[in-house]
Amino acid sequence: MQLDPQTKAFLAAGEGAPPLHEMSVADARAALGQMSAMAGGPKLDVAACEAREIIGPAGPVPVRVYWPEKGAGALPILLFFHGGGFALGDISTHDNICRFLCVHAGVLVISVDYRRSPEHKFPAAPEDCYAALVWAAGEAANLGGRADRIALGGDSAGGNLAAAVALMARDRSGPAIAYQVLIYPVLDGDPAFETPSRREYGDAGYILTHKDIVWLTDMYAAGKEDYNSPYMSPLRASSLEGLPPALVITAGFDPLCSEGKMYAERLAVSGIPVEHRTYANTVHGFVSFSGVIDHGKDALSLVSRRLKEQLGVV
Repeated sequence: MQLDPQTKAFLAAGEGAPPLHEMSVADARAALGQMSAMAGGPKLDVAACEAREIIGPAGPVPVRVYWPEKGAGALPILLFFHGGGFALGDISTHDNICRFLCVHAGVLVISVDYRRSPEHKFPAAPEDCYAALVWAAGEAANLGGRADRIALGGDSAGGNLAAAVALMARDRSGPAIAYQVLIYPVLDGDPAFETPSRREYGDAGYILTHKDIVWLTDMYAAGKEDYNSPYMSPLRASSLEGLPPALVITAGFDPLCSEGKMYAERLAVSGIPVEHRTYANTVHGFVSFSGVIDHGKDALSLVSRRLKEQLGVV
């Protein structure tokens, strides 16, 4: 198995840059913003885009709402949680992704600017995201959306949060979730968690390394006891029964690849309809770099098709 030429060229362009774990949080946030702006592809036009604030468990939570060209009737909703290690990303770094899914899936997208670490430790992020779900369900009609057709989605840390919120909604008898999209998610919060892909690619230097994972987790977890929470480590949930159908996307050269496969297998064993798609020749984060890595655009197109199918977009 080899890296595809576009991924190789993207990695070569970044050679010489310091690894994430050697940067300050501010510099790492800026670096991710620059990478997303340079490689994220065009910002597609949507019918409307609006910044709002919702009531969260510890104060206001900013959200960004995207509307597609409206067809007949109310729109299905995608609640999107950005990646970036729980610390580095924001709604601006993932604006391109949200616009793509809004336009191509024809869904109303709500991107959640949850509280980040290290300023806010676990469980601040999943609690904010769950509050956004409750708000979206309650405000769906006012937004022109359907409360009975809500999907959750996210990449990397955002994939973790999507999986966690699906579990929270089940455990708390919260709003019904129609579908979940987990893009190269982190699914066990313990940096020492061993899988084949973490062993093989943790020190390979492909975007995300083991040292990066340790650094990001140290900022996110209040203590090692948090690793056992299914809302930090969805793989540790005692049961996955009752969860919504899922699409799990992984990258072959990603330390997180194996755990995505493991979660998909557990969902299937639990009787949950699940599709697992691995992009074998690319790296963690490739969807954020869809402007220069075609696999990223292909994955976003796949997500768009599945959202349309699963949510009944006409």
